[in-house]
Amino acid sequence: MKLFHHKRNRHLLAAAAFIMQLLSASCTSDSYLDELGQPETSFVIQIEAANFSQSPASRSNNTNSNYTTTFASGDKAGLIAVDKNGSVVPELNNVPLNYDGSKWSFADGSSYYNSGYTYIAYYPYKEEASGLKSISELRQAFPPALDQSDISKYTTAEIMAAEGEWESSSKTLRFEMKYLHTLLVLPNAYDTYYQFSENSYSFSAPITNVAVTVGGKVYKAMNWTNNNLNQYRVVIPASNQERELRACLSGNDKSLILETRQTLAESQYYEWRNNGFDIGNYSESGLIRVGDFVCRTNDGNDWFIVPQEAYEAATNPIGVVFHVGHNAEKDDAMSVYQNQFKDGKFHGYAVALTDVGSYRWAYKDGAYSQNAGTSTNTGDWKGYSNQKAIENFADNNSDGWELKHFEAAYWCSLYGTDQGDDWQRRYAAPVNTSGWFLPSCNQLTTLYSLNRDNANLLATSMDNVKSLDKDHIRWFSTGWYYWSSTERSLYSGSAWSVYFYYGNTSYNGKYRTYDVRAVLAF
Repeated sequence: MKLFHHKRNRHLLAAAAFIMQLLSASCTSDSYLDELGQPETSFVIQIEAANFSQSPASRSNNTNSNYTTTFASGDKAGLIAVDKNGSVVPELNNVPLNYDGSKWSFADGSSYYNSGYTYIAYYPYKEEASGLKSISELRQAFPPALDQSDISKYTTAEIMAAEGEWESSSKTLRFEMKYLHTLLVLPNAYDTYYQFSENSYSFSAPITNVAVTVGGKVYKAMNWTNNNLNQYRVVIPASNQERELRACLSGNDKSLILETRQTLAESQYYEWRNNGFDIGNYSESGLIRVGDFVCRTNDGNDWFIVPQEAYEAATNPIGVVFHVGHNAEKDDAMSVYQNQFKDGKFHGYAVALTDVGSYRWAYKDGAYSQNAGTSTNTGDWKGYSNQKAIENFADNNSDGWELKHFEAAYWCSLYGTDQGDDWQRRYAAPVNTSGWFLPSCNQLTTLYSLNRDNANLLATSMDNVKSLDKDHIRWFSTGWYYWSSTERSLYSGSAWSVYFYYGNTSYNGKYRTYDVRAVLAF
């Protein structure tokens, strides 16, 4: 594991000029001028900003390289002047400089240059800098923020400063701004090696969260995605001494740890690289994500997970993960069934790759108003307990209602079995899962919104394996309703359905024939 350190590169960002009027000699005594230095009649301010040593500085324009430091219109810098006695000049105590996209100007429109002053410019402007009189004090007063997880918080951590250099020939006060801290960059994906079933595979595992620990403090990094760059960036305190760095890269509930010791100097840019991780069995890694595939072993006794990116290696896929772990918030009522799952643990939910078919909710000899005892709450995730309630009612009632009369739930229970359609047998549920069941109303609406809000994530997974069963694998039909297992409370003859064009819910008579899609818990 190495940190790669890049050379220094500076880019001239902006040259801002403004003319200052000489204070009237009648208002200023000769002795005062001799003590503080002779003021000039006019001067030019020129600002150069150094990148983080030959590579990405953080404030970027929209160039392809994305590594050029620029200022934007509306940015504000601060100017401080210190006299020969080491005191801050009251008139130039943290004076704001405004940038309009082409030039800088004083907020109050007036000031002057005095050769007896030491001028310090810094960026971005901070009201708390009043009274500070050196770059060292600026660095100490404004350490990097611990939370840099979004662009506004991150930009605030990028403080730059410089002392002005006077060029008498051109009457120019030049500031060569340098960053006071260090930039650390980590890729947002790492090569991850894992195995599933009897095979092994590697892919680039995306990282959803990065935090870097330095000196006992934890700094949350920002995901930088501008101009096709995909990386995490975090500004940390500089040091001339070697220090221990520890990065925590999180997927879902699994953390990958990087550790090293390095000297990270001021205004430097470092890229932290790693040769990859061997996480062993992916199904047990804690990195399972929405969009991954649930696959069945050849003997049907077990399941394993294949990442969405590794779809070409997915053998015997039966479903796509749409939720990881329990959904206690939506009252999924799965805790009582946990022992029936693999290793006695509840891992998540998967949606079938195909429709089960089109069926009624309930119908027997013209009757359809039988209450099966399922939940009537359209906001819960009790799909599995609803399925169990229907099966229990069919087993114990004395009115001749059999499970086959509750068609939607019945055919979900047979999906993939020898009693179902022949083409469905490849999708048989492994024995250490819940088996296929009719989802609740909210489980269906969640499937709709998850896919809509995440760039067709679930539909894309299905499309990636469509070649395995071109006639049947597909996302939900958007032209019709899908039955849920949630009954209506006010009238036993109706149940809730979801229209997958808009994602809206409605209650309809149980005699109606709607599409059916099964889900399972694993």
